[in-house]
Amino acid sequence: MAKKREENPAIKELKQKISAILIDRSKFEISLFVIFAVVMIGGLYYPVKSKYDEVRAKYTKQRTHLHLAEDITNMRRYYSAQDKVVSKEFDKNQWSEHILEGLRKFSIKLRSFEHRTLKRKIDKYQVLFLKLEVEGTFQTLYEFFHWLEFQRPAVLVSSVNLSRAKESILAKTQISVFANWKEKRGTRKK
Repeated sequence: MAKKREENPAIKELKQKISAILIDRSKFEISLFVIFAVVMIGGLYYPVKSKYDEVRAKYTKQRTHLHLAEDITNMRRYYSAQDKVVSKEFDKNQWSEHILEGLRKFSIKLRSFEHRTLKRKIDKYQVLFLKLEVEGTFQTLYEFFHWLEFQRPAVLVSSVNLSRAKESILAKTQISVFANWKEKRGTRKK
């Protein structure tokens, strides 16, 4: 005959507690709710949350790419607008003559004039520096600098030093003119 197996006292006690809970309706409803909540959290919430986090990370990455693409488009627009402003050809004698014509136009006396070309490339532009020492009234100097400011090629007044002279103002100024860089034939871009 088969021996009747004796139950472990801990298991016997656990069975009694479960049967007591199942008999009491309020404890039964609470325990059913807890079991349901555990199943929902474990079986539904965590998988959905991990998918949500994955989609959210992808969205953030794509949004960052969109902002970068917009920045690049804006930069290209800015540089294409700058290319329209910058002189197409670079001739330091032509630009020196252009500045001297402006001085004549506003009846400003030229005391000294120096020009030099920057031999290195700044982005894709070459720079001509003009150092002028001019003398005139406040109004004529103002009109001259205003005229320079609105020149079609990119002209930048880098510095102006004003001092008083007899019946006029002495202005020491440095002007930068930007032009497109010309590659000589046979040279390679590095």
